[in-house]
Amino acid sequence: MAVIEIFSSPIQYKYKSKIYSLSFFVVIFLIILSFLTPFFVIYNTGGFSLKNRIYTEKPDVSFKYKYLLLANRDYNMNPIICSTFRTYKNNEIEDNCTLVKIREIDTNVDSKNDIFKFEFQFYTDKPIRSLNVLFFFNFQLTQLFEATIESIVLFTHILNEEVQKVKFYGDLILEQKGLLSSEGLYEKYNDSIELADYSLEELLMQNLNRKCQ
Repeated sequence: MAVIEIFSSPIQYKYKSKIYSLSFFVVIFLIILSFLTPFFVIYNTGGFSLKNRIYTEKPDVSFKYKYLLLANRDYNMNPIICSTFRTYKNNEIEDNCTLVKIREIDTNVDSKNDIFKFEFQFYTDKPIRSLNVLFFFNFQLTQLFEATIESIVLFTHILNEEVQKVKFYGDLILEQKGLLSSEGLYEKYNDSIELADYSLEELLMQNLNRKCQ
């Protein structure tokens, strides 16, 4: 049976949308982000040709409450010794001080000590020719890597006449001789120095050879 087309009309659908819609901004943001992400990564890692990077950090300095005082008299007499160490080269140390006062003071209340005061009192009936005082401090790093570096402060003074009291005034300054590398830093510096292991000359030489003193 034949079919005759009597009438036909095309149907058109039109979808309208705003140009600046939410989806438009999302697409633009993702495109921009895909271009900028590599540059952010490169910038935060130090550049296109980074070989090494140097960081700076202010260490936390604290006194270890370890000290050694040597008050030398005549050459044929043993020195007066005041110390927290008990042995020196397998020999027992006798503490000759009658009074020892050591205090750290934080003047501006910023959790960092600003003044270091010490006082030693001892008795002798012979004149003192020279004084050597050693204090042991810790410099602690915590930001990039954790390390505790022990260092020695040395006061030395020669007396040309007999006195009843000697006073020291000065500024303690951390001096770094070179860059610290994180590789092997713990094994190299995170140890405590004991007089039982070194002579006084060896102790000072080992401290002198360190990068921080």
